[in-house]
Formats: sequence, C-alpha cells, structure tokens
Amino acid sequence: KERTGCTGVRDRTQYKPMDKLGDREMFSDISFLDDVKRVRDVARRSRPIPPRKENNLPHFMKTLRFQARKRGVRLLFLQ
Repeated sequence: KERTGCTGVRDRTQYKPMDKLGDREMFSDISFLDDVKRVRDVARRSRPIPPRKENNLPHFMKTLRFQARKRGVRLLFLQ
C-alpha cells in the first residue's frame, strides 16, 4: 500500500457502470445515500429557528421582554 499510495477505501462518488456493480458496491452505494440523508437531516434540525415577530407575543411576554431589555438582558423565546 505504501508503494502504490492505496488507502484501501473505494471512492464512493466515482462512477461505476451497471454491469460492473456487484452486491458489495450496491450495498456501499445504499450506505452512502443513507449517510447523505442522515447528514442532511442533522443539518436541517440544527438550523436556527427564526425569531418570532413581536406582534405575535402575548402581552405578558412583551412586558417581560421590555423589562429584560431595560436591565440590559437580551431575552429570546423558544417556539
């Protein structure tokens, strides 16, 4: 492996013709697609939630936010 520089890991994004695809390559491709789906799902879930507009807050929450700002605290509400 040192002589050829081979890592022993197949490039999963490299094109392979259908007639050269075996069970191992097919399983690897399915595993790759599952990994992509998982990464996409994690990225979507970790996206920050846009802040609520102040007009939609109940009166007591507006008062709480106002009092917090008056004291130098930035108060954020979770949806």
